[in-house]
Amino acid sequence: MQETQRDSVNALLGNGLFGGGGGGGLDLFKLLRALLRRAWAVVMVGVVFAAAGYFFAKATYVPTYIEKATVEFTSTKYIKVADATGKEELVTVVVPYENNDIARYSLLMKSDAMLYSLAQNLNNEYSVAALRNSMTLTETSVSGIFGLEVTGGDPVFCSRVMDALLDVFPDYMRTSASTINIRLINYPETPVVNNSDNSVKIAFLAFMAGALLIALIVVLVEIFSDTVKDIDDIRNKTNAAVIGSIPYVGKSTGLINKKPLFTGGLLITDEDKVSFAFIECIKSIRTKIENLSANKGFKAFIVTSTYENEGKTTVAINIAASLAQKGKSVLLMDADLRKPAILRTIGVKYDDKSGLIPIIKGESTYQESIKYVKSLGLFILPSGGITQKSSEVLDADKVRQVIEQARKEFDFIIIDTPPSRVVSDSMVISTLADSLIFVIRKDHAKIADINETLEEIAGTNIDIAGAVFTMNDEESRGRILNKGGSGVSRYYKRYYRYGGKYGYGSGKYGYGSGSYGYGSGSYGYGSGSYGYGSGGYGYGSGGYGYGSGGYGYGSGGYGYGSNGYGYGYGYGYGLFGRKRKKQQQQIQRAKAAEAQNQEKPDEENGAPQEPNGEAAAPEKQNRNDKNQNPNEKNKKK
Repeated sequence: MQETQRDSVNALLGNGLFGGGGGGGLDLFKLLRALLRRAWAVVMVGVVFAAAGYFFAKATYVPTYIEKATVEFTSTKYIKVADATGKEELVTVVVPYENNDIARYSLLMKSDAMLYSLAQNLNNEYSVAALRNSMTLTETSVSGIFGLEVTGGDPVFCSRVMDALLDVFPDYMRTSASTINIRLINYPETPVVNNSDNSVKIAFLAFMAGALLIALIVVLVEIFSDTVKDIDDIRNKTNAAVIGSIPYVGKSTGLINKKPLFTGGLLITDEDKVSFAFIECIKSIRTKIENLSANKGFKAFIVTSTYENEGKTTVAINIAASLAQKGKSVLLMDADLRKPAILRTIGVKYDDKSGLIPIIKGESTYQESIKYVKSLGLFILPSGGITQKSSEVLDADKVRQVIEQARKEFDFIIIDTPPSRVVSDSMVISTLADSLIFVIRKDHAKIADINETLEEIAGTNIDIAGAVFTMNDEESRGRILNKGGSGVSRYYKRYYRYGGKYGYGSGKYGYGSGSYGYGSGSYGYGSGSYGYGSGGYGYGSGGYGYGSGGYGYGSGGYGYGSNGYGYGYGYGYGLFGRKRKKQQQQIQRAKAAEAQNQEKPDEENGAPQEPNGEAAAPEKQNRNDKNQNPNEKNKKK
């Protein structure tokens, strides 16, 4: 629906300035999304401008005082009156002045002659210009009634000028018209403040100015910057197909910025630190890689990017870990010999005695250098050091021998290489791999640089599996903003959330204790039927599978847990149904049974236990058995 609305708007606006997503013009909705993403900056700068405007108004405020009085203009007339004897005489009569010409009176009041007389009355303490600007004659609704106002920055000035004006102005007016009289009818008031600092108004205007300024900058950057903003940019402006979109994993720390949830690496095995959307996106990429392997026989995959800090190492580790979760034997190879990061990301102690560089130097062997990391369920071939001559090292015959040997022993080989735009290492090793995964971070590398890098990679004749879009904060919110986009959509937002169906919480078809899911019960992880743990057809002891018994890990049947074909006690975390109390009792009994069955696991499985994250170097063995248990892989140590 949103795409239809956007297409309709762009169709109305035309394909010029606000063209559609074809790359010819600007996308109005992209600009709006860019403004929303930078809303914190718009608000923050607006607040800063508002605060500055407010304090500036307060600091520069100068009060202005005003004193008012009301006067009446009258006229003296002489009329003839006859007495009883018929004798006439002139009688003086005061009447309201009929000529109500306010402009004429104001001009006379501010004339030079009048002001010089006024200044002399004030002992020339104030300039003529100051006096002219301070006096105002105002008209009222009653004929002949006028208001006198004196304004200034000092109340004493206002009082003195008003007194002098009432003393001088009537006499001066009579020099213009001898019959005019000016009578005071409302005495002058005490001077009062006549103006405001307007701090609130100025602060509002400053806020709008700051917000509009940042909004304009955001729009201009969005228009003229040449970086990838969303998946549509990859589709429309590069030659790479999109095979996945990794959501941004972070938390809001207020209006200023977002920070990562934690300081370590992002690993799908740590579900407490990464989001469900992150895990599902990695699994989606894994599925595409498995399809390539099944259709074309590909095993060795290179992971690279245009520049550093685009997330290529995180993508490589999680793809390898995700493949290992499906029971595949995986070798993760750190071929970034200038800045190796795999061991640091997964939390394994750095070792320069074994690895790719010691193998090439003859200081270590292939079997000694490969490490098994139990927490991830995969094997790692570290760099074994740092060298600035990485291109020459990777071009050695021993590297080819290492990869050829790994092809015989592993289902998949994931190779983390340096950024392709910075060094040529990935070009060198691409001749030894089957396909390449290209990582593109949001709003990082310029599209022109991405295309040039892809063209250089294509010159090596390696298959390009596609691009993985990282740090996508739009998908981390579960939105569909691009037609045909990959990753988390409204489906995940609706069904894979805490508390509803197909999600975390209490409900069916999700994680927890209900039916069909993680927890304890039937069809799932935990203690129940058809699952991991103790029960039928599962991993461990019992049933048909690895461990001691039949079809699965654990003690029991067809799945993970104890009893059941699935994960836990149902398809959802939590409890569901009317028999919640009964389900809780079943969970407790199942956990007790599982604890008894899992006592002394070392003796039952005959495999040494290693702490999470500890790396062990296995002897040479055939690691290509897709169904081989990692514990059994280490029996020959």
